[in-house]
Amino acid sequence: MKSKICIIFDNKNLIFNKEFDHYFNSLKQDMKDKLMLWYKEIKSENIPHIPIATKKYRSFILFINKIADKRAMVIRIKNSEYIEVHLSDHKYYDEQRKRFGIKKCSKKY
Repeated sequence: MKSKICIIFDNKNLIFNKEFDHYFNSLKQDMKDKLMLWYKEIKSENIPHIPIATKKYRSFILFINKIADKRAMVIRIKNSEYIEVHLSDHKYYDEQRKRFGIKKCSKKY
C-alpha cells in the first residue's frame, strides 16, 4: 500500500510513521478506500490544509483526517513535495499537533 501512496504523491521517498502498516491493516476495506481517496484529493488540491504557526515548521503544510478511530496526517513543504504520511491513534495525533504548534496542552491544572 505504501508504494501506491508514494505514486499518488509522486515521491518514492515519502516517510511513513512506524505504526502506519499496523493501523492501515486494522482498517476495514471501505475505510481504506476512503483514506486512499482522501490522499488523491489532497494531491489534486481539493482539500484545505492547516497552516503551521511554529517558526521551525512554518514552511510545512499539514492535512489531517479522522478515519474511524484513527487519525491520518500528510505533511507537505509549501510549494514543494509531500514528505510525510502518518496514520495512528489519537495520542500520537495529539503529540504531532503539539509538535507543530496547533494544539495547546490539554492538561488541567
